[in-house]
Amino acid sequence: MKHIPASLIIFLFAVLPSSAQSMDTSQEQLKALAQKLSIEIQTDLSESQVSEMAQLLRDGDASADKPTPHVVDQYLQLFVAEFSRYPAEVIAKTQLRKIVFCQNLALQGVPKMGVCVRPSNILYLNITTVESSKDLREALHHEFFHMIDRKINQPDSEWESMNAPSFHYGKSNSEYESGSGEGPLQKAGFVSPYSQVSASEDKAEVFARIMVDHPWVSYRALGDPILEAKVEHLKKLLYSFSNSFDSAFWAKIQRQGEILSDEKKTSSLDSDEAVENLDRLSRYFCSKGRYTEAVSLATKSLVSKQRKLGYINPTTAKSLLELSGMYFKQNKPAEARQIFSRALGVIDKLQLSENIELRAYFIEYSQFLRMSGHLIEASDLDTRISQQKN
Repeated sequence: MKHIPASLIIFLFAVLPSSAQSMDTSQEQLKALAQKLSIEIQTDLSESQVSEMAQLLRDGDASADKPTPHVVDQYLQLFVAEFSRYPAEVIAKTQLRKIVFCQNLALQGVPKMGVCVRPSNILYLNITTVESSKDLREALHHEFFHMIDRKINQPDSEWESMNAPSFHYGKSNSEYESGSGEGPLQKAGFVSPYSQVSASEDKAEVFARIMVDHPWVSYRALGDPILEAKVEHLKKLLYSFSNSFDSAFWAKIQRQGEILSDEKKTSSLDSDEAVENLDRLSRYFCSKGRYTEAVSLATKSLVSKQRKLGYINPTTAKSLLELSGMYFKQNKPAEARQIFSRALGVIDKLQLSENIELRAYFIEYSQFLRMSGHLIEASDLDTRISQQKN
C-alpha cells in the first residue's frame, strides 16, 4: 500500500474547550495515532460527506449527524485505547484511508454501529448508538474486521461448515438491529444473536468479542467445540493476512482482557454486571489451573451476592458449592470442606421440592464430586437432596 506522507496527514477535529486538560491529552493521543498509522481521523462530519457516503453505498437513504464536542470528548479515550492495539502493518494492508466519527448513523432508517465505504476506504463509526462502552468497543473492532475480511477474500464455505448441520444463516440485518430478531445468546457456536445473520457477520462478531473480552470467549469455547473451531480458524485466517496476528499478539489481547475485566469488577462490586464478570473470570481462571486467582474472585462474588441477596438463597448455595470445588482443585481439602459445610447449611433451609431446576443442579454437582473422588461430600449432598424430597 502507498502510505500517505506524514506531512500530508490531515488531522481534523471539532473545536473543543481548550481548558480541559484531559481533552487536550486525548486530542494529542489521537493525532499521534493518526500519524503512526498514516490515516486521517476526523471528528467533524460534514453534510457533503453524508451525501458522498450515500452515493458510494448506492443507498440514497443514508443519514448521520456531526457528533457534539461532549460526545467526542467521551469517545476519544476509548477509541485511542482500542485502535492502538493494531500494528501499523495491519492498517496498511486494509488500505484504510480515513476514520470519521458521527452520530445517529442509519441506512434506510436502520441504526448502524458503523459502515465501511468502498472504494474510498473510509470507515464511519457511530459513537452514540449504545450507552455501553463495551458495545462501542466491540462495534469498532467489528466494523474494522469487515475491512480485513474483504482483503482476505476467502469463501465462507469452510466457516459455514463448522456450524451444526441443521443451522442456516438467514435473519436479516434489520431484524436484529431493530430488536425484532430472536435468537438465544448462548446458542452453540455463536457469541451473539447478530452473529447468526451471515458468515461475514459471524466472523466479525467473534473477532470483536476476542478483541474486547478474550477471557470470555476462551471460557465459552471450552464447552463449545464449534466456537473453539471458529476461534482457531479465525486466528489462522488473520495470521495469513498479517503475521502481526501471531501468538504474542493474542497473548497480549488475552492479558488486556483480564485487566479490563478486573477493572470492571472493582468499579461496582454489587452490580449484576460486576458479579457476572467476577463469576465468569473466576471460572476461566479455574479452567486454566489458576486456582488462587479463581478462588479470590469467586470469594468476592460470593460476598457481593450475600450482601445483595442475603445468606439463605439458591444463588448463595450454588456459589458456595462452586467455591468449595475450586478449593478441592487447588488441593486445599480443609478449606474446601469448610465451605462445603456452609453450603449444606444453606441447602438445609431451602425448599428444593419447589425448585426442580435447583434440585437438578445439586444432583449434577453430586455427580461431579463423586467423579472427582470426593465420595463423602457427594454422599452428604445426596442425603440433603433426599431429605428435601420427602
